[in-house]
Amino acid sequence: MINISHGEIGDKLVIQKFISDCWKRDHILSLDDDVFRHLYVDEQSNALNFLLAKTSDGKIAAILGYIPDSRFNPQTKLNGCWLAFWAADPKVQTVSGFQLLSRLLALPSFDYFACLGINPATIPFYKRLGFTTGQVPQYFLPQQLASTTFRKSWRVDLNPREKKLPPKDIGHTSFLYRKYLNMNFFNYKAAYLSDRNGLETSVVYRIYQSEQLDFDLIRIMDFEGSLDGVVAFMHLIPNSSLKRKKLITSDFFFFNPTHDLTGLKSLKIADNQNPIPFLLDPLVKEFTPRYFCFRAETSNGTNAKVVTGSGDQFRPNVPKGRAKLA
Repeated sequence: MINISHGEIGDKLVIQKFISDCWKRDHILSLDDDVFRHLYVDEQSNALNFLLAKTSDGKIAAILGYIPDSRFNPQTKLNGCWLAFWAADPKVQTVSGFQLLSRLLALPSFDYFACLGINPATIPFYKRLGFTTGQVPQYFLPQQLASTTFRKSWRVDLNPREKKLPPKDIGHTSFLYRKYLNMNFFNYKAAYLSDRNGLETSVVYRIYQSEQLDFDLIRIMDFEGSLDGVVAFMHLIPNSSLKRKKLITSDFFFFNPTHDLTGLKSLKIADNQNPIPFLLDPLVKEFTPRYFCFRAETSNGTNAKVVTGSGDQFRPNVPKGRAKLA
């Protein structure tokens, strides 16, 4: 007999121990309270964004961590739910994992469900549940291919005021500020772009440098506003104040079920022949494909996007002050 319940703040230490015992010893969610709280603690209710599957004797059999978009912007008009952490006790023979997901999918408060970074072996499982699945394209632009024509219509501000994150929003209540810049795990930076036709885009990005790479990587984590502004940012960056001695390559992952992608034609797509590393901490230089699943629950949900930092893909893997995990 399996009972499903929502986690409460009193379950935090039990969940952290379960992660360490049943998933990965010294996992960052077990060791770093700042990361755990930023992702999974509801500040208003002190509830946890975890579903727990327990046996009849109260033993945890499996857990499912999820991240609502409203976690970082309670006023959002597009509230998705990101499947972020799923683990089960290998000693307990139940189908509790499927039960957890079924319970989550039954919640009526979300416009869509999605996950970035799924195991490709699970794609048939998600398809049976009505999810769209596939590989998220990794768009990139080397400095030598950047076009100066974008300077004619776009302006970029690399030190935007908080009220511009995102456009027409207030910085301290905006999604981008709350998710990325408030905690700022990797010294994330912001840029604001506008064009002469009134389009606006706010971008959160990260600068990555390594002696193992012959270029500096500008990784776009997320954006609000026009996708055209993201493309303009990638073309404008090589000639901005971020220019360095090494070549600059910019990249981002992007999927949207209904978006017109013609504006991305000036970008290249990474693959085995054109590898741009995804895993940076620690660095893995080989091309690493990223797989996703997505299911819209409302007509509004089809407007959602999957980007580089979606779900928990912006958090660190290594706790502060520790060597890289085994």
